[in-house]
Amino acid sequence: MATISGTVSIANSTQTKVQFNVEAFDTNGCYDNTTNYRFTPTTSGKYMIGAIAGAFLGNGQTYYPQITIRKNGSDHRVSYNTYATNAYEQQLNIHSVVEANGSTDYFEIFLYMGGGGSGNFNTTNTVFYGYKLIT
Repeated sequence: MATISGTVSIANSTQTKVQFNVEAFDTNGCYDNTTNYRFTPTTSGKYMIGAIAGAFLGNGQTYYPQITIRKNGSDHRVSYNTYATNAYEQQLNIHSVVEANGSTDYFEIFLYMGGGGSGNFNTTNTVFYGYKLIT
């Protein structure tokens, strides 16, 4: 599990990779929190991958925030959230069970803010996690 150390600002209509740079824990050394900001499982199997992002919106604008799990650089799961108008905070959640080969498959989190303008994501409510499921 990893978090961010500061506020992340997402520009309007821009897919932005989140740099989760603070590891809460990483039992197998699978997460890179300094260069690529990606989770690369070292054993094959099924994994639960997920993220939570706390977005601060405002200014009387209408926003369409979105959070995406990418596998190997391609969209795997996209959460299209309903619009929020002048909301102080909107919580984005996404998770998916996905197969990983244990060597080259990797996962990243991207955020998007469509509509009214940029949005900020805070440190206390923005996390990325991945763990192997027992099969």
